[in-house]
Amino acid sequence: METENKIYEDINEISSFLNTGNICFYDSYITQGFSVEIDGIKYPSVRHAVLSYKTESVEERGRIAAMIFPSDLKEYEMLLPAPKYWKTDFVLKTFEEVTFRKFMENPVFAEKLDATGNKYLMDKRDKSVGEYDIAELIKIENYDGIVLMRTREKLRKQKTT
Repeated sequence: METENKIYEDINEISSFLNTGNICFYDSYITQGFSVEIDGIKYPSVRHAVLSYKTESVEERGRIAAMIFPSDLKEYEMLLPAPKYWKTDFVLKTFEEVTFRKFMENPVFAEKLDATGNKYLMDKRDKSVGEYDIAELIKIENYDGIVLMRTREKLRKQKTT
């Protein structure tokens, strides 16, 4: 995945321990302070919501929404058969859309993301965290950081219009 041609002021590392007011607003696993509703089901994290697109079954989506641990989510992901549309581009686009919703629906998160200025956001979390990532996203270097930077820009553009 290419990043946009942009000069960044500095690099800001994304860390699971980068808490602001006890909320890891960067992290797509974190369920504290966030939920997104899709087709009447509330998902507690970005990853939950994205994974729900892997199935059309309301029952399966309900199971996904009820899961607490990333390891359970990953295990369940591996059990779900991949529909034809479940390719890297689709998953990344969905991840980006849900991440944008997360920040649109949470003004405090949006302010904190905006406060990163024009820094390049680099995911420097422990690589073992990747074992819980959605399989199609693991292939993309720094996808969390890239999606957050794109989200930051979209939020800024939306503010000015």
